[in-house]
Amino acid sequence: MGRKLRSKALSPGVPQYYMRRVFLKSMGASDKDLEKPLVAIANTWNEILPGSYHLDRIAAAIKVTKGYLAHFAKYAASADKGAYLE
Repeated sequence: MGRKLRSKALSPGVPQYYMRRVFLKSMGASDKDLEKPLVAIANTWNEILPGSYHLDRIAAAIKVTKGYLAHFAKYAASADKGAYLE
């Protein structure tokens, strides 16, 4: 009835189960943390564009929510369609 969570790839019987758990545990996750849904927080926060400047605080608030095992995923943002970061 509910949605199938991709974070259930950390369940026993799934290929590469132990390898995935070891990687997350090496980053500080506990066994109790690994029972929570795994969430990637991706945002375009930067110090240059005023429209994105507040996103770091929103992402940090999501990360400390107790019901998730959350990690940041970095994205680059640009005000100019052709601009890029080096």
